[in-house]
Amino acid sequence: MGRALQHVALEVRREDVAAEVRFWAVLGFAEVAPPVALAQRSAWVAREGAQIHLLFADAPAVPPSGHVALDLGEDYDATTKRLH
Repeated sequence: MGRALQHVALEVRREDVAAEVRFWAVLGFAEVAPPVALAQRSAWVAREGAQIHLLFADAPAVPPSGHVALDLGEDYDATTKRLH
């Protein structure tokens, strides 16, 4: 049995953080406080032990084919409805 992914770090503009947190909330993630040393440069969301670290960047790097895939399990249908 493999280990679960612990976190993913994504660069976002500081002004987009609130929208990002709302988006991840639709997928079941709740905002959590990052460690004090990282609070001025990131925001974090977490769900069932997995975290998304939103790193503040003036010009976020977004890989052309990059993405995050989630296993929503039994929540798939309900989550899809919330996204629509």
